[in-house]
Amino acid sequence: MNMSELNNFKNGFGVKSYVSTCIEFYPAPLPVELPENNESLKDSYDLFHNSRQFGFEPIFINSNEIIVGEIDQDNLEIIPGTEKKIDPKEFLKFQLSKINLDTLIQIPGRVDFTLSDDLISNILKSTTNPDIKVDEMGYPLDESNWPEWLNHSDNLFNIHKPADQYVDEWKKTLEIGKKFLSDFRISHSNLILDPMIDSILDQDSGVFNHLEKEINNENINEIRNSYKNWNCPLMILYSGKMWPSFTGTGWPNFHSTNHSINKIYLRNYDEGTPI
Repeated sequence: MNMSELNNFKNGFGVKSYVSTCIEFYPAPLPVELPENNESLKDSYDLFHNSRQFGFEPIFINSNEIIVGEIDQDNLEIIPGTEKKIDPKEFLKFQLSKINLDTLIQIPGRVDFTLSDDLISNILKSTTNPDIKVDEMGYPLDESNWPEWLNHSDNLFNIHKPADQYVDEWKKTLEIGKKFLSDFRISHSNLILDPMIDSILDQDSGVFNHLEKEINNENINEIRNSYKNWNCPLMILYSGKMWPSFTGTGWPNFHSTNHSINKIYLRNYDEGTPI
């Protein structure tokens, strides 16, 4: 999957044809107000695009081909004649290569993405010093030569905060997981991002499934109460029409000032039990 088409837009790009889905992450319980300006999150639609104030970034997903074009930095309009058709997986992969690690690490465990034996073997074979003796799977024979992430491969992407006595170890492992993603999401994107995208779009465990509750103005406080005790951030999915853009500067990396949100859902794939 080649990302060069999108990288060729030196001044950034915008989506001309809309995308239909966005996901964001929020801390539990679902906040009542925004920390930066104290604005109320009274209505369900106030959630859209505000996870950035809690350290997360939106991710935009589409199932069909997307038309993008270079944007004019003065008015953020698409420059006529620069339009290109982009595969939806390529568009998603570009985002996953750019978003912050606090957002990226929220994804694997929610869509059944794990480090398979083949994936681990391929990374080890391509990154281990050739002077180090390894077995047929690429594991260094001397465990002191194992990379730090390999010792934590079973729980590298565990986003569930444990009981207090285990929090320090959990935080350490989570940082190792983020460093793993930082080290390999670009250099080994075919091994990390490509299968992660397949998991995101999977018909069974992907993000379009397990939409447990629709959020609206009438039940948003009920949602806050029902999911207040979760030990991981809440995943919110928006359905509608969105026209995100990417400039390479600012926060978040991708934003959609133009949008029309139809439905908002809280997704739960065995991430917790509502009250």
